Amino acid sequence: MTETSQTMNKELENESKTQTSYLQTQSWATFKSAFGWKADTVGDVFVLSRQLPYINQLMMYVPEVMIHDSSLLEKLVLFAKEKKPMFLRLEILNNVDGGNAEAIKQKLKENHFVKAFEELQPEHRQIIDLTQSETDILHNMKEKGRYNTRLAQKKGVRVEITTGDDATALEKLKIVYDLYQKTADRKSISGRSYSYFEKLLENFKDEIILSIAYTPATTSPPSVIAVPPSVIARSTATKQSITSTPLAGSITLIHGGVASYLYGGSSLERKELMAPYLLHYEVMKYAKTQNCQTYDLLAIAPPDQPNHKFANLTRFKQQFGGKSIARLGSYDLKMRPFWYTIFKLLENIRRK
Repeated sequence: MTETSQTMNKELENESKTQTSYLQTQSWATFKSAFGWKADTVGDVFVLSRQLPYINQLMMYVPEVMIHDSSLLEKLVLFAKEKKPMFLRLEILNNVDGGNAEAIKQKLKENHFVKAFEELQPEHRQIIDLTQSETDILHNMKEKGRYNTRLAQKKGVRVEITTGDDATALEKLKIVYDLYQKTADRKSISGRSYSYFEKLLENFKDEIILSIAYTPATTSPPSVIAVPPSVIARSTATKQSITSTPLAGSITLIHGGVASYLYGGSSLERKELMAPYLLHYEVMKYAKTQNCQTYDLLAIAPPDQPNHKFANLTRFKQQFGGKSIARLGSYDLKMRPFWYTIFKLLENIRRK
């Protein structure tokens, strides 16, 4: 065993060994198969692959893995040599400031991995500690985030949380998607299709929650539905008679003690009610009841990049407090360098 391997293995005890991404599950592999991806396993990780359009080259993708075993990289290289893709992309969840980060980067270099020119899952993220009490979560928000959350509460914004296996889930999904699409249109970005959301719900119905913030109710006192699923099911029926307007919505996936904020959107109506702030606070409170230790708000801008495309999004997410972290992120193993260069050029054009 090399000195680098010994160092990596020795320092693994300082890195979490329990974190497993929902992207490394059979449910995700099944979900992606509906969009042309094929799943294989190498060791205990899923490797997704598909033929890329226009250039007819195979791409392999290993989403969000923790590097626990220094042999994983060698296994992936052997697999790539056998399958001969254009390239294999590996996403590493280990933090850049983790004790074994430098050892991992050295092993990547030794196995001819290079830093990817783009990321599929975000490297920079905002993470909220859910082991805190509900009071402390609110207290540890930034002043503006705490003020806006309390303002939404005071103004009577209602938050309804529905589990993916609830009978009304599809109805709620349509509401969330409408808010999501309106937000995408305002920002001139191409969002996911509704069929994508439907398929996601179908494959993760036991782990997805759909959250919607509404204008204050006029027929009953303000309330929040963020309770165990059995109560949600009973409460949903009583809310159907209340006329109110959806202001904000989100899709959150709960897996392995982590609640991940996947998609969201908001209306321009009644912006003064600050509904998105209360929405996220209630999602965090609900996630605590499901034994989550972390709320992952996902993508934020890298530090010291005020003009980054995620700058405004970052300011919003950081109002909830927590910690900004950076993962080691994406690395590519180029098996067909010529086609990889062509693909890189095409991706740069597409993303402009």
